[in-house]
Amino acid sequence: GSATVDHCTFAYNVGGKTGCCFYGALDAHGAPSTTTITNNVFYANDLPLTIPATISLDDSNVFTNPADALVGNKMNGVFLETDGEFTAAITWAETEVAFVVNDNDLWVDVAASLTLADDVVVKFLPDGTLLYDGTNLLNHDGTGVAFTSFKDDTQKGDTNGDGAITTPADNDWGGIYNNSDAVSD
Repeated sequence: GSATVDHCTFAYNVGGKTGCCFYGALDAHGAPSTTTITNNVFYANDLPLTIPATISLDDSNVFTNPADALVGNKMNGVFLETDGEFTAAITWAETEVAFVVNDNDLWVDVAASLTLADDVVVKFLPDGTLLYDGTNLLNHDGTGVAFTSFKDDTQKGDTNGDGAITTPADNDWGGIYNNSDAVSD
């Protein structure tokens, strides 16, 4: 089955990291790709949202308190469960916060595609990688699209929740690989 989560408010929840897993105030990491998460508000949570990488997400969700834009979430991002590959056309369009790829490989199968909207930022944990096959990573060079470290607070804010304690450095994450030519992009 699938679910629709629409016009809900998730506030003052814990969420966060347990071991190697990230759990959001809305933890949809086991949801099927037909799940829809739209028009929701997330604020004052340790970690707002976890989804599988196979869910398309538009830009209708809000990650700050509508009454006070300074109240966000401690680890402000959309955390992706990236076990294995996906085989459908997926679009990531959330631009208020970054998408976060965990320490696994994210495979965009040759029969699938991943489209990034302009101004989308994808952050990676240390062993996180993105693998695609030739032409199925769409708009990767779009206006404002960025790929960076989980520690990079300059792109969509503080996603790892540690303030300025850590900063990005060379070799902070695995990379992006075009699997059709075995070359790192």
